[in-house]
Amino acid sequence: MSEATQKKWMQDSKTLLRQQILKLQKKLDNLKAENYKREITNIISEIRGGRRKNLDDLSPEMVKNVKLEVAKHREVIRNRIVELRAQGVSSSVVVAPQVEIVAPHASQFDLNEPALV
Repeated sequence: MSEATQKKWMQDSKTLLRQQILKLQKKLDNLKAENYKREITNIISEIRGGRRKNLDDLSPEMVKNVKLEVAKHREVIRNRIVELRAQGVSSSVVVAPQVEIVAPHASQFDLNEPALV
C-alpha cells in the first residue's frame, strides 16, 4: 500500500471512529436522562407507597425535580377533574386527598405551588 493510501485510510478510520464515538455519546446521554427520569418516578412511587418518609438523602436539585414532577402530576389530575366536571360526570367520583411530601427543611418548600414548567 502506498504512503498516500495509508494516510487516507487512517484518516477515514479516524473519522469513522469519531462518528461512532459521537453516536455512542449521544446514546449514553439519552440513557442518562432516561435513567434520571426513572429515578424520580421511583422516588415518587416510594413516597406514595409509604416506603420513603422524607427527601433528606437527596440533593437539592433532585428535590426540586421531584417537586416539579409532583406538580406536573397534580396539574394533569386537576385538568382531568375540570374536564370531567365539564362533561357532567357525577360527583360520586371520589378524588383522593392531596398528600404533602415531607422534604428536608420542609418550611422552604411549598409542594402546593404550581409547576414552573
